[in-house]
Formats: sequence, C-alpha cells, structure tokens
Amino acid sequence: MGTLARGLTAPARCANQQILAVRLRSTITVSPTLDEAATPDSRPFSEVPGPKPVPIFGNIWRFIPGIGDLAGITPYDLPGELVRRYGPVVKLEGLFTTPRLFVADPECVQQVFRTEGQWPIREGISSIDYYYKHYRKNLEFSLGTANGEMWQKFRSTVNQVAMQPRNVKVYVEPIDAVSEQFIQRIQSLRDENLQLPDDFLTEMKKWAGESITYVALDTRLGLLEDNLDPQSETGRIIGLVQDVFESMAKLEFGLSPWKLVSTPTWRKLKFAMDVFTEMATKRVDDVALRLAKMSKEELESRQLSVLERLLINSKDPAKGVAFALDMMLAGIDTTANQTSFLLYLLATNPDQQRTLQAELDREWAPGAPLTAALLERLKYTRAAIKESLRLMPVVTGILRTSNQDLNMKGYHIPKGTTTICSTYVMCKSKEFVPRPDDFLPERWLPGNESLKPTSPFVNIPFGFGPRMCAGKRFADLEMEVLCAKLLRKYSLEWHHPKPEVQQQLFVTFTSPLKITMKER
Repeated sequence: MGTLARGLTAPARCANQQILAVRLRSTITVSPTLDEAATPDSRPFSEVPGPKPVPIFGNIWRFIPGIGDLAGITPYDLPGELVRRYGPVVKLEGLFTTPRLFVADPECVQQVFRTEGQWPIREGISSIDYYYKHYRKNLEFSLGTANGEMWQKFRSTVNQVAMQPRNVKVYVEPIDAVSEQFIQRIQSLRDENLQLPDDFLTEMKKWAGESITYVALDTRLGLLEDNLDPQSETGRIIGLVQDVFESMAKLEFGLSPWKLVSTPTWRKLKFAMDVFTEMATKRVDDVALRLAKMSKEELESRQLSVLERLLINSKDPAKGVAFALDMMLAGIDTTANQTSFLLYLLATNPDQQRTLQAELDREWAPGAPLTAALLERLKYTRAAIKESLRLMPVVTGILRTSNQDLNMKGYHIPKGTTTICSTYVMCKSKEFVPRPDDFLPERWLPGNESLKPTSPFVNIPFGFGPRMCAGKRFADLEMEVLCAKLLRKYSLEWHHPKPEVQQQLFVTFTSPLKITMKER
C-alpha cells in the first residue's frame, strides 16, 4: 500500500508520470553529523546541474521525437538518465510551474528527511485535492492530500490504530481466509499447461481489494466470488479503481483544461470518487451505528477492528471515511502490482524460490494454522518481499518539499524546493548496492553484510519519518500471507520473454503475467 503523492509532471506526454510517494517501515537512525544547513559559500541554486531550458519552450523540446535529446526516454527510466548525465543532484525546470530537484545519493536523501520536521510537506495530487475541497470538504484532512497541522492531527489518530503491531495481528486469520479463497480461484483459472490467464493481474487486484477493504471497511465485499455480477457495486470496484488512476494520470500529466472546464476525464474521476465515497460512507455509518448500540462491557470484551478503534478514538465518522478511502485508493493497485513483481521474481529465480520453500517446510508443520508467530519465523520470506521492493518497486521515488534551506553537495537548495528522492536509481546503482541486478533475498539476513546497501537510506520503499506509509504493516501482512500460502503448495515457473513494465502513477506490468503454477 502506499500514500497518494504527486510525481513528476510535464506537459509533454513522454515526460509524464515520474515520481511518486512510497511506502516502507524503517528502523533507520538519522545521523546527527550531517552539515545540512545552507552556508554563505554554498553555490547558488541556479548552478545545480541539469538540462538548461530555452526561452518559451523550456525543456519541453527535449522530449519531442526527432528533435530532443531525451525523446524516447520512458518516465520509468528518466530519473536514471538524468543522474547518469548530470550527477546525483539534478535540477529539472522548464516543464513545471516550479523546478524539480532529483537526488540519487543516500546522504542527500538523509538530509531531506532529517530536515522535514514534524509536519512534512508533500505536494499532493491536485485532482484529488480539488475533489475533496470542492465536493467533500469534510474529508480535506485525507492523508493523501493534506499538509501541516490538519494532516498531523489525522495522522496521529491513524497511527494509534494502523501502525500498532498488536492491531495488525488481529487480521492474520481474515487475510489468511482471503488468500485461501484467492488461491483456490486461480488454481481453477489455470489452462491445460498450468499457466495463469492473461488477466491474472486483474485477479491480483481483486485479492488486494478484498483484503484491504476488509481492513478499511470491516466487511468482506465478495470480489473473489465466482459468479460476481460485473454490474453490481462490488463487481465494478476494480474497474472504478482503474478509472481513478487512469484519470489522475491524464489530469495531472497531460494537457487538460479540467481546472477551467469540466472535461470527460474529470467527470470520469469524479464519478468513480463519488461511488467510492458513498460506499465508504454507508459502511462506516453502519459500523458507527453498531458501536453506538453496544454497552461499555460489550466494547471491552470484544476484539475491536481497526475501523472500530478509529471511530471510538476520533468520535468522527468522517475520519473513518477518509481512512477507508486512503487505504482503498492507495492499497489496491500498489499491493497487487508489488505482489505480482514478487511472484515473477520468484518464478525467474528458482534457487531463491527453493530456499523460501525450504523455510516454509521447516517452519510450518503440516496441518498447522498460519499465525502471527509463524509469520515472524519466516525470515527468508520477508527478505524476499523486501528484495522485490528494492529490485522492482511499484513506486520509484519519494516526494518532499524542503522545510528549510539546505547545503546539498555544495549547492544551496532553498526552502520550498520540490525534491524527488530517486530511490529506484540508488537501488540499481553498483555504487550503493552490491550486485544490484540480482535477486538476492539473503542480502537482508544477518551475516551478509557484504551484500547490503551502503546506507539504509538507499532502500526505503515505504518512505521514512512521520509521513511514512500508514498502510505499510497491512501491505506487508497481505504479501507475507499470500506468498507463504502459495509457495507452500506450488512452484512457480516462467517460460516467456521478460515482461514489459510501464510507469503511470505506479509501475505495473503491461505484458500478461503468464506464470506457470505447478503443485509441489
């Protein structure tokens, strides 16, 4: 799961959709020795390396086929190309209202997070922000769009329920049940060669959607039912999620007058958001009514869900709705895509897959239930997930707006600069990661220090600090449970060329994920 964040924007279509906000746990200790304050001898911001804009056309011309020197560079590869040409601190201007600063150095990333303060500033997605401010004013404190004190107050409430390990453990059994239903479903979807279908990624989104809505709305929606009516509210959810993200990408990164006039893309986004908001409101109201009818003794004697705890703590159903929307919008596509990357990497790395299966055979006795204690013992499984987040992350960078002037690599970076921490570039760099192109889960286990990144700030897929992804623990749980259950029963193989990936708001496969799934 992840937080909603605005990535690289550009009027040029090929310069679209660059960097987003990400998610990750961290036990990183920030060094107190960095000299991050701007000094009088810092070189001015105007001298930060980067492609120089020209009058009127800025840097847009660079992306025009047959003319520009960045034409043909995909959004996925653009940060790495900029770093290759200009170094680890790159300024890109002439495409946006304000310059963007790309940093691909762990020391610089550490500076960004060290100085973000109590209220980290992150540029949100303007279309969603506009929707809340003009149509759902009671939800303006959404974690995806709010900043400042409004954001901090809501985040504190969410942290009390979503970031506590004891609250997450409650969901092991229901997430296990969802994963079991999903595995039974995909088993029946295999063809005569035991390959998964072309639309397997859509099935993954149904699994992720069923899992996170159980957390966010305290109910099973039925996304994995065999006879699901595609025209029902539940049957339309995955398509509406797709509409939201496709519309956001077009509105944020394309040439569209949506802020001036209502366009078809804006209306599609608004319709989808209306459906989600009304669905969440109805279910949150049902939970609030249920709580209101319970006595104090009943409340104290039962295991409360995350949504119930949030409603009791905040005493505001609107906060439950905002929480549910944040979790659903940020936790369906991201978790589905990241888990698909994990399964592909295991299918194409049989030695690592066998090591993971050996761990499962050793730690998980036949017939024993899957428990939180068992998941804690699956160290290689968790390492494989972490390695997939490094090697094939669903989000490629972290966006922040600097809260103070900085001296970064000798350059003065003024307060208010939009900075993109290009974590994917660092994770694929030999300078920071030994054997960066290899899938090596063992690099994250004790005793393999020679394989670890040079800094913990190289690989922070869920972010870091106060604004770290609020849904991180649930995303981890979903991936751990599905990976353990699937690999315990099946072996995965890949018999096709390397699949294509594309970055829109999130990185996703654009080729069919035709994994072969054989009984062990």
